[in-house]
Amino acid sequence: MKRNILIFGSISGAAIATFMGTAMALSKNCGEKDMMTSMLVGFGSMILVFSIFIFVAVKNYRDKQNGGVIKFGQAFLMGILISLIASTIYVAMCSVEYHYYMPEWSDKFEASQVKMIQADAKMPQVEKDNAIKELTESMTKYETNFGYFVITTYTEIFPISLLPVLVCSLVLMRRKPKLVSA
Repeated sequence: MKRNILIFGSISGAAIATFMGTAMALSKNCGEKDMMTSMLVGFGSMILVFSIFIFVAVKNYRDKQNGGVIKFGQAFLMGILISLIASTIYVAMCSVEYHYYMPEWSDKFEASQVKMIQADAKMPQVEKDNAIKELTESMTKYETNFGYFVITTYTEIFPISLLPVLVCSLVLMRRKPKLVSA
């Protein structure tokens, strides 16, 4: 089980990091609308990568190494550990890319968020001012506090993996070996 977790966690982490690193680099010169589209595509790709690799890892373990049987808890634990490895690789990639290659990204992201807040016609000005102040404080911590950066970046990716982990665990759990008919 450990081997599957390490292999599939590393592969999924590399896939997500490569895709997201490329997407971040491509979004470097885009506008606010393109940045939001890029984020949606990025989160969608995370769900897809987690779904594929967690499914394959759990099914592989169940069928080839565990006699065709896996309990929900085992499958769930495998999925969570694969997600933690992949998330850690993603956080490391983001840290290197953000701090060394794209330090201006947060300013651009903050500016796009401020424009979206200001464009909200339904929001009272007091709420807009408070939202902008909170955003500015959060982005300052993101830029200056590495622990905050790491925790915030983990919260971008890890929660996204929970639904694929749950679904794969439910779909793939099997208490008795599948009977093969001749």
